[in-house]
Amino acid sequence: MIRQFFIIVWNRRRANTLMLIELLVSFICLCGALTVICYTFNNWRQPMGFKVDNAWCLSMEFADYMNMTDEEKAAAYENIEQIELALHRFDEITALSSTGYNVPFNNTRHIYTAYVNGQSYNIDKSYSTPELIDVLKYDLIAGRWLEPGDEELNWVPVVLTKNLAELLFGDEDPIGKVVATLDKNGEPTRGEDDAEKRVVGMISDYRRKGKFADPFFCEFCPMPNEEQKLDNYPPANFVFQVAEGVPAQFEEEIIRTVQGIEPNWNFTVSVLQEKKSEKEKEQILPLLLYGIVVWFMVTMVGMGLVGVLWQNVTRRTRELGLRRALGASANQVRMQIMGELLSIATLAVIIGIVIFIQFPILQVFPSVGLGIYMVGLALSLAVVYPFVILCGLYPSWLATRINPVEALQYE
Repeated sequence: MIRQFFIIVWNRRRANTLMLIELLVSFICLCGALTVICYTFNNWRQPMGFKVDNAWCLSMEFADYMNMTDEEKAAAYENIEQIELALHRFDEITALSSTGYNVPFNNTRHIYTAYVNGQSYNIDKSYSTPELIDVLKYDLIAGRWLEPGDEELNWVPVVLTKNLAELLFGDEDPIGKVVATLDKNGEPTRGEDDAEKRVVGMISDYRRKGKFADPFFCEFCPMPNEEQKLDNYPPANFVFQVAEGVPAQFEEEIIRTVQGIEPNWNFTVSVLQEKKSEKEKEQILPLLLYGIVVWFMVTMVGMGLVGVLWQNVTRRTRELGLRRALGASANQVRMQIMGELLSIATLAVIIGIVIFIQFPILQVFPSVGLGIYMVGLALSLAVVYPFVILCGLYPSWLATRINPVEALQYE
């Protein structure tokens, strides 16, 4: 019976081409949409690797540091130290840390490029203090965090995120390992005078852009010491914990205080929990728009299928009437229409699967793993066949209403 359905579909291939193309395009788009949805949902289920409850951030904007004179650089560092002292005086602030540009939910990044097995990766380099873990509550899973005095060692202690440690060292214990920075040819990029970097700790994956985002490869290292600081960018942000129930007006008080220290700089105070919500809205909006477009397209395809099937049933009135006259039951006629439609859908699905399995090979969605692709494909199969059956219900019912006597007289 199934073989006969495919033979009928093949014999009527010109009439069925439009339905085949519609179903093929819809299936591929559905696979893509469900894959993205599964990937986003899987990210949402994962922990961010840090906490922002009662965490605030003070961002500072000043002139291009590297174009300053040494006197201007020293003055900038002096201002930042005065700002830190002023923030420490607030009873509302319970924990405080200066940090670089890689603040949660910020669009600024301080990165360097590392090559692993000839492939380049962007690594977030975060200058940090021992107090940073008290503010952002990183999930330390091995070793230790940065400690006072680390900046004075003759080697650089670094804390890596789990994904970066696995990238560099595989399944080996990263603690105590030397981080070798290589170029694309596998040659070391560290100069003779550059200090060796050793791993002292590892934290869980760090989703700095929010729960819907990919985790970044991150490396945390101590702030430059007194001898090094003029050759390095100063901290551009302070992150701090505030006491429970601190009102929003406290932001204005902070701005007034720091503006009094350096009136020529621009300061912004933000609540990280609010920035987290804003960032997640930004990330989910394109997904919603994409889902609406795919839903609209699939709906239009469904309406088109109903119309084409309706037209086909009308064109085949004499054929279907003859079957009824020869003794076929209404259920057999209905099954014929549905069987042909499902056969066309199966052909579209087979072609669609062949095309869709190229997606991970071509890295259409670079961050999506093979398992997520397979889940998206399975869900698409679970959707497309009920959808096709639903579209075929009314046309197949129309076919059963054909009167054999009237059908044989139909022109």
